[in-house]
Amino acid sequence: HWFCKAAAQGHSGALCGVAECYESGRGVPQDYKKAFEYYSRCGISDDPPIDAGMALAKMSYCGEGIQQSYAQALALWTQVAEECDPPPRALRTCRMMAKAVTD
Repeated sequence: HWFCKAAAQGHSGALCGVAECYESGRGVPQDYKKAFEYYSRCGISDDPPIDAGMALAKMSYCGEGIQQSYAQALALWTQVAEECDPPPRALRTCRMMAKAVTD
């Protein structure tokens, strides 16, 4: 209840939490479109940016909640790698997936 209220007020951590629930189907019916919408509202440059950016890129790559777009996935992975100071594991993933899209 409080989680959804915080998300409704634009709290980025709560927005990402609600997005994760919709993506996984935890506590709500699984809905990739709603998950993508909530991750998009979370914002890549907000807190927690890496989770939202990585999720948006993966969903773009897989076509979950939106039309599949390798170009959009590449742009998002590149943005996360360049702007978000991701931990080494996330940075490796961004670079690996960007390379896979361009090969």
